Amino acid sequence: MKTKYTFLLFLFYIQIVYSQSWQQQTTPAISNNNLLRTITAITPEDIWAAGFKTENNGNQLNLVLHFDGNEWNEIQMSNPGNDMNDIWGLSAISENEIWAAGVYNPPGTATQMQIQKWDGNEWSIYPAPTLTGGSFLYSIKAISGNDIWAVGTRMSREDYGPMECLSMHWDGNEWNEIPVPPVGTRRNSFRAVDGINSDDVWAVGHWTDQLGFFIPLAMHWNGNEWINYTISGGDELVNVYMISTNDVWAVGGGQFFHYDGNVWQQVNSPGGGSTVIKSTTGRIFSLGANVVEWINNQWELVADLSDIIAPAVTSAAVLPNGRIVAAGRKFVSTQTYSNLIVEFTGGNNTTGVADDYKPREFQLHQNYPNPFNPSTVIEYEIKNPDIVKIKVYNVLGKEICEMLNEYKNEGNYKIHFNALPTMTAGVYYYQITSGNFRETKKMILLR
Repeated sequence: MKTKYTFLLFLFYIQIVYSQSWQQQTTPAISNNNLLRTITAITPEDIWAAGFKTENNGNQLNLVLHFDGNEWNEIQMSNPGNDMNDIWGLSAISENEIWAAGVYNPPGTATQMQIQKWDGNEWSIYPAPTLTGGSFLYSIKAISGNDIWAVGTRMSREDYGPMECLSMHWDGNEWNEIPVPPVGTRRNSFRAVDGINSDDVWAVGHWTDQLGFFIPLAMHWNGNEWINYTISGGDELVNVYMISTNDVWAVGGGQFFHYDGNVWQQVNSPGGGSTVIKSTTGRIFSLGANVVEWINNQWELVADLSDIIAPAVTSAAVLPNGRIVAAGRKFVSTQTYSNLIVEFTGGNNTTGVADDYKPREFQLHQNYPNPFNPSTVIEYEIKNPDIVKIKVYNVLGKEICEMLNEYKNEGNYKIHFNALPTMTAGVYYYQITSGNFRETKKMILLR
């Protein structure tokens, strides 16, 4: 059953260019409080997002949204729980096979894992083991139709006590619990899973020491067992993303960690993200309260979502056309929050253009970061197709270099500028010309 709404909820459309170059569009209203925890995409016309919504009486229900290429609609999903239902993870194999994992509270017993499947027509609850003490599923990854992992937490008793990492595996016929070796003696929890082969799967989360401090947890499934890998620094990991066997990212607590095939190492970033994603054009982004991009072996801030009230992006998916969609929540008042969907478009590593974006005027934006050392990002908008030139000058008006001299169609672009070795610290100017349009802005280089 498909339900359409027409007010209050907002869709945010963001171009992959620096500055607050995003547009807010009206999309369905759901309830007073609702959020999205996960998103998955099959095609640009087939995108799913899920989380929870609350009723006026406080009951929490599963929330599933679907984008058909034109608009977002709510798709009904059964709620097995008494007053708490929540979808934490989505993973798609095809348009007719999408898996959802989460949690619900059955009447008279502890909170239990929830698994549902979309068959092309409706969502159906799939049988999953009822575990003594209760269980949660936070993430799901479908590698193939007979190789699906879901991870979370298993409670070892009814009260809030010791917890164990939980890993569930679908072999094409049934869900089975796969043992996870304990780390420490207090609390262990998986928060995310990703995999590229049946013998190459990572799950991340946290464990606690005797003082109760969170320690990052990363385990690898080698086809036979879960192996723990030591991570130094940080606390809880909330997401993992596998680019390849020797290129894995994990994030959490505002910190980034990278696995190179041998060890995990912490990587500095100007902004903490909660998810990492690689576009089909090869660009790597992390999203959270803002957007950072992996450029020249370092993370750089490329978009600021501060105009959204307390944004939090928690999940992202790549579209075949190179775009990235992400889901989370935003606050609409001090006590009310609503789901958030953002879409990013971009080009290659040098310049990016949003194919659907039609500027109403020519414009040159302020570079970011500014001051900079040694690289910065410059965004510009072209109203009419023409030759576009961007040059850099010193304070005396002498041309230092020409960054760009080529024909551009109308659109929104960005370009990465790396300071020349001969450029000393100080003030410089960058100027754009296109037809009769000319504009100049100042930038400051630090050394």
